[in-house]
Amino acid sequence: MRRLLMLLVVVSMSTLILSATEVDDQTALLAFKAAAISTNDDPLVSWNSTGAGVFCSWEGVTCGARHRRVVALRLPSHGLTGILSPAIGNLSFLRTLDLSNNGFRGDIPGNLGRLRRLQYLDLSSNAFSGELPANLSSGTNLKFIYLSFNQLHGCVPSEFNEKLAHLEVLDLMNNNLSGTTPASLANLSSLTDLYLSYNHLKGTIPPGLGGILGLENLDLSFNNLYGEPPCSLYNLTSLETFQLQLNRFHGGIPTDIGSRFPKILYLKIAANQLSGPIPSSFSNLTTLQHLILCQNKISGYVPPTLGKLRALETLYLLDNMLEADDRSGWEGIHHFTVKLQQAPGIRYQQKH
Repeated sequence: MRRLLMLLVVVSMSTLILSATEVDDQTALLAFKAAAISTNDDPLVSWNSTGAGVFCSWEGVTCGARHRRVVALRLPSHGLTGILSPAIGNLSFLRTLDLSNNGFRGDIPGNLGRLRRLQYLDLSSNAFSGELPANLSSGTNLKFIYLSFNQLHGCVPSEFNEKLAHLEVLDLMNNNLSGTTPASLANLSSLTDLYLSYNHLKGTIPPGLGGILGLENLDLSFNNLYGEPPCSLYNLTSLETFQLQLNRFHGGIPTDIGSRFPKILYLKIAANQLSGPIPSSFSNLTTLQHLILCQNKISGYVPPTLGKLRALETLYLLDNMLEADDRSGWEGIHHFTVKLQQAPGIRYQQKH
């Protein structure tokens, strides 16, 4: 009898604990709603009902199958404005947070770093204007961070390092970030996509980025970066897009570039101060679709081997120092002329 009584007490305590945690989640969601002003007819009208576990059926809320705890909050394009309530950091079981394409403003709550189970964070296309919280690096299970198209300022935190061992995508493009590109990013060993374009970053590219061998998309364009792109970047054999345009880089294009990027689709390094010739080894980049080299100081003849790039759709060479005469410089152009007749979608531009 005594054992049975003790068992009932344990079960009752467990029930009370579960109820308390459910209340915590519901309270956090209601605080979120109160801070998120809607510009549309109330998109969260279903959030008016309350009761044990009812919040699991609210718009955009997903609860776990084995417990009534919030594991996902997905409200993209719901016309929400106002601020993002710090109470969101109390959803301790949250794995997915998608509030993209709304109108949230102010700071991104620093206590998002408390969400140790969070894997997917998408706050892109809002109006957040504070600094990027350094303690996001505490979310050691994060795989995807999308914060593009906001008004974030300050530096990219150096705390973004090996703590984020599972991070695959870091998208910070189209913000007001300044300072240098932290060398600590080289420790994001699982990274496949790094987007830092359309910011105000300065300084050189950390050579260590060339050690992230799984990197598929690297976009550092439209910043104030300078110097010579590190040779290590040309070791990124998994790259599909490589964009450095509209910076102040100098130096030449490696002569063996054709053996460096076997999967490349987009190679855009326009509007810099690159010099030297166009390597003939470009012809080995058989997957290349877009080659943008315009507005540099590239000189010499256009290699006739460029005509072998059968996948090429866009070639921009204008505003360089290229040469051509009656005998040389036109052979590759002839191949593109033929291709223009066969596939009118291809675009070729060169200033003579």
